[in-house]
Amino acid sequence: ISLLNHPNIVKVYDVSVNDNLQYIVMEYINGVDLKHYLKGMGGKLDEATVLALMKPVFESLYEVHKNGLVHRDISPDNIMLTRKDMHAVLIDFGAARTYGNSENAPVLLKHGYAPIEQYKRDGNQGPWTDVYSMCASMYFLMSGIRIPPSPERQKHDTVQRLQVMGVPISDEWDLAICKGLSIEPENRYQSIRELYQDLYHE
Repeated sequence: ISLLNHPNIVKVYDVSVNDNLQYIVMEYINGVDLKHYLKGMGGKLDEATVLALMKPVFESLYEVHKNGLVHRDISPDNIMLTRKDMHAVLIDFGAARTYGNSENAPVLLKHGYAPIEQYKRDGNQGPWTDVYSMCASMYFLMSGIRIPPSPERQKHDTVQRLQVMGVPISDEWDLAICKGLSIEPENRYQSIRELYQDLYHE
């Protein structure tokens, strides 16, 4: 499929199963993941930097979703910045699956980045699932804080808007990220394109 040749997506060379374990052979990216990059930059990034760094990730996710897949594992440690030109590349498609029928989907998730539907084997997962993870990642990059697991948020939500936490961010970005972090899927952006348009106005 076309996304395998996308410049912002790690190339997958082979997939195999041995002793009930799945192995994926992927392209080696010479660079640093966003989680470690953030640490080296003092633990927080400004809005303009996040805007620039995440744009290629939005573009790659648009292609992923166009091909009927959901990544399901977006987080700062799965976004690599190349050493050559600091270009963002989305990696680790081990949890990716087709969407539309998520019945009995394996529960694979990363606490703080996975939305509520990923905690259920029959959760309705689609582009809105990656929307949550993208917004959780941007929240972390700008605040240095990983939000609580979504089941905890469903019981008692303590996540505050970035402006309330003193993060210098525009109203538009703050509101967009807040909407993308909605606990219930139907309250989020339903496509990565909708989120992109509110953030980048393109």
